[in-house]
Amino acid sequence: MRIWAAALALVGLAASAARADMTADMERYFAGEKREGWVFAGVGALAAGGGVCLIMRDDPVARGASYPILAVAAVQLGAGVVLLARTDGQVSTRRRQIAEDGAAFKQRESARMSTVATQFEVLKVSEIGLIVGGLGLAWWGRREGHPRVHGAGLGLAAQASLMLVLDLFAAERARRYRGALDRFQPAATADGLVFSIGGAF
Repeated sequence: MRIWAAALALVGLAASAARADMTADMERYFAGEKREGWVFAGVGALAAGGGVCLIMRDDPVARGASYPILAVAAVQLGAGVVLLARTDGQVSTRRRQIAEDGAAFKQRESARMSTVATQFEVLKVSEIGLIVGGLGLAWWGRREGHPRVHGAGLGLAAQASLMLVLDLFAAERARRYRGALDRFQPAATADGLVFSIGGAF
């Protein structure tokens, strides 16, 4: 009985440590999400200000560049607001899930992060395509004498390049979080432990 009690205590300590580590990894990931929210909001605000300045200039290239810059700035601001608004609630929910049912948390969160990883791959390909398309549009507009098209291509390529950099950082952070989820080993039940120990004697 004393062996069983000691083994149960050790498993309890190990389970508690695993949950604490997973909670720390989860909080670290979402702290990065919140920082990214501030970055997106800040970049979006700066881009919006820059776009307004460009559209007010008496320069067709500048005005052409302002259109994609302002459009993507709206997306950046929206993404920043969403990340800042939802992150604290996500952290609280996941803390509770880890404490109450680590196995269910791991299953749900691993599936969600697999979807997130796929989304980042799609975004990466899309943003590279927009960079290439923007540069091609800028080249065509310059060659054909369409300064607004030239400017629009430059603005699109610039914003797509910025989004690609930000999303690559976010994808790397998500990759590390997925690794932490893979390493997380929820505790076995006490009944299962007693059965395995009992079968050994």
